[in-house]
Amino acid sequence: MADRSVLLYISFALFTGLFITSLVFTIKLIFPIEVAYLTEPGKYYKDFRIQYELTETDRSKVDNALKASYIGELEKAVEVNDKVFKRKSSFYYNALIFALTSTIPFLLCLGYHIFQKDDKAQKIEIVKSKINCKLDKNKTMANQNTQAKPATSTSSTTTRTTQLPGMNNVQVIVSAPQLVKENSQYSSTDKKK
Repeated sequence: MADRSVLLYISFALFTGLFITSLVFTIKLIFPIEVAYLTEPGKYYKDFRIQYELTETDRSKVDNALKASYIGELEKAVEVNDKVFKRKSSFYYNALIFALTSTIPFLLCLGYHIFQKDDKAQKIEIVKSKINCKLDKNKTMANQNTQAKPATSTSSTTTRTTQLPGMNNVQVIVSAPQLVKENSQYSSTDKKK
């Protein structure tokens, strides 16, 4: 029995550690980080072109300089996004692996509690308290009151009839109220199509 409880504590500690580690990696995964986005192309053929044309008169050199600026920005964006991708994918992988690994000690703890048999027999004592005595007195008083009153015979019928004066119950058409479920647009008598 002691070995089982030690195994339970070890399994629970292992589950807690793995699960918390998985949560840490999950939080790191969803935490916002700077990602590189390319600027609009108008920056190159309007702003940069004008700046290059102020210093350079050759059209091919201006075009090559614009291409170099654009390729430089592409290289920086790809480099930053590649680092972000590798970092986020490692967080995802670690969170998944630690979460899946934490299921093993969790299942051990769950199995321990499901299959654990309590060998201790508990004693059951019936204690008559003051409240129980008062309840018993109330019951005996209620029984005496019902025995003192004469019994009246009531006839119960399966169909409900009206008690209006001057009306023959056989001539009354039985009508039932329309029942509608709360938060529903259909009544219980409507057929769903």
